[in-house]
Amino acid sequence: MIQIIKDTFYTTRGSKSKILALFCAGTHCGQTPFLIYQKDDYPGLMKRLYVDRCIAPRIEPETYLTCPTCKQKLGLLYTYEKENRIAYKLFAFEVQKKVISPKAAERLISSLGWNVNPHKQILGGQESL
Repeated sequence: MIQIIKDTFYTTRGSKSKILALFCAGTHCGQTPFLIYQKDDYPGLMKRLYVDRCIAPRIEPETYLTCPTCKQKLGLLYTYEKENRIAYKLFAFEVQKKVISPKAAERLISSLGWNVNPHKQILGGQESL
């Protein structure tokens, strides 16, 4: 079962989170999401995508976040220094989002055969449970 990660980042942002299905904005990608993501403090634009908030599929941080369908570059890996967290700086208008329920996320993950990321934080390259 998918559960919201409740940690210091969650509480700092007002203890509100949503589960999002993220889609490539490319014209050839269709409506299949490439990622299920927990966004804390939901209102507003998505400027960065924190690696520790990616629910599924399991991703390994690489230089670029790319669409698995069209290979379009969607974001650039960096360390968000204010919080010392690994994140992708998203390129403008490359990612679309849709709010989904935890149950819908579970059905989607199951239908796509994705592995769920273990709930962990990645802080400055070090993992902590």
